[in-house]
Amino acid sequence: MGILLGALLVAWPVTDARAIQVAPTIVFVPSGVKSGELLLRNGTDGAVEVSVEILFGYEISDDQGKGKPYYPADDHLRDRSAASWIRAYPKKVRLKPKQEQTVRFLIRRPRDLAAGEYWARAAVKAVPILPPLKLSGEQSKPQFQLGVSTDQRVPIFVRHGDVSASAKILEVKPKITSDSSGRSVELLYKVATEGGGAFLGQTQAQLLGGQGQVLAEATRNLAVFEPGLRSITVVVLADKIGPEKKLRARLLTMTSHPAVESKYLLPGSNDKWEQDLVFP
Repeated sequence: MGILLGALLVAWPVTDARAIQVAPTIVFVPSGVKSGELLLRNGTDGAVEVSVEILFGYEISDDQGKGKPYYPADDHLRDRSAASWIRAYPKKVRLKPKQEQTVRFLIRRPRDLAAGEYWARAAVKAVPILPPLKLSGEQSKPQFQLGVSTDQRVPIFVRHGDVSASAKILEVKPKITSDSSGRSVELLYKVATEGGGAFLGQTQAQLLGGQGQVLAEATRNLAVFEPGLRSITVVVLADKIGPEKKLRARLLTMTSHPAVESKYLLPGSNDKWEQDLVFP
């Protein structure tokens, strides 16, 4: 195939499990590789028309630390775009029920391309092909057919030359809330990536006791394309806090991801933040 395939990292899922199925759900293209492919399968009971468009997009976060897809209309990070030099063949195809189709990519890196990682999204849109209505002479009321189109976005990571990705925690704002059973600590933190590639990994938040023991922890997947806010919450039971009402909060970034094999993750370093928290 000439392409390395990863598992799900960021997905825009289809609600109908029998709709168009796309594999893989994330694509890693190594340095020097010039082609790749997606497999489309029509899991519905009717015919569909599927189109594939290559867009520039990546993940950002809002001011609450929640991730969302972003497709810039301006020149924002356009130097990281691979969309203009990836072509999909065929761009449009009709699939019968249960039929499969391979869509191939042709990747033409610019001759003067700098070493780094470049991003795109394959937008796979499926529209049902509805059969014509069959009306009898006795039918006087209008008849309607309803077809639901679906849109999936497959992230594409194209690498060129030597690339690394390190996570850097820039600042952290802890927020403590309480209820009858325990305390919730939300860490709203700003994180950036260094080294020429997107950081794909995890964040882990821990609350430590006076002897350094871990009393509570939480882990979340982390994808960083540009500096932005993220949020993670860890809950500790009230009886573990102790009379001093002080615990140490720790935030770690880790180069590991449950949905991506380690060989597909870029080399780089992690970061750590710690601070004592006094609980109300």
